[in-house]
Amino acid sequence: MADGIIPRFYEEAVSLLDNKELTIITDQADLMIKNPLNIIKRKKNAVHIGATATLEAVKTCPHVPEILRKAIASLGSPKVRHTRTIGDSICYASPAGETLPPLYLLEAEVVCQKVDNERRMPIEAFIKGPGETVLEENESLREIIIKKQALTTFYYKKVGGRKADVSKISFTGAALVKNQKIKDIRVVFGGVAPCVIKKPEIEKQLIGLSRYEIKFKREWIKHLYESYIKPLDNQESSIEYKKDRSLKLLDDFILNL
Repeated sequence: MADGIIPRFYEEAVSLLDNKELTIITDQADLMIKNPLNIIKRKKNAVHIGATATLEAVKTCPHVPEILRKAIASLGSPKVRHTRTIGDSICYASPAGETLPPLYLLEAEVVCQKVDNERRMPIEAFIKGPGETVLEENESLREIIIKKQALTTFYYKKVGGRKADVSKISFTGAALVKNQKIKDIRVVFGGVAPCVIKKPEIEKQLIGLSRYEIKFKREWIKHLYESYIKPLDNQESSIEYKKDRSLKLLDDFILNL
């Protein structure tokens, strides 16, 4: 019978990933070790979320932005929230997942760790496609960093779910409005393309508009996003439904600015 090794500390676990003679028999995010990766803390103007923090811990932490907590709360199963980690959710890289859209909206960064090196990158650079990330061999996701946000309006809606006939889609929006002018705006679609949709080049075109102007230009704005909404579905009716529903959520977000 082969001997097994249970690491006691995160650093030990990372070093074991470099040992090519060992076979990892548990998900890296589920290692029950004494490590700092399940800690959520505020450092200066950012929140640092350890990759093994459970979704329930993230949902109930007052330091975490409300939009992310609200998205996690939409998960129907308390068991899932108590057992799945934020790292699991990110590394699954599902565009229909609850955590990725708000993390894109919050312009979160992730830190990846090897024995002798670390990489820090935007969340969108970490995700390659459905189920794919840029994690390299012998590398683990260590933490998620969310900088303090100067946003005044948040919007989150999810359509469908575990018991729905149509796979779930989501819309996440946020804006900073001062003196009736749009100073910052972020628009994110989930579950309607291979990757979460966030288009900074479109958002830049909306900054500077007044509340009246942005509402007046709703059809133009929906047209800008329409070509990027490409649901992964073989049933044409479902594709059209998801596209139409997503654009209606965008319309509702703008009307509520």
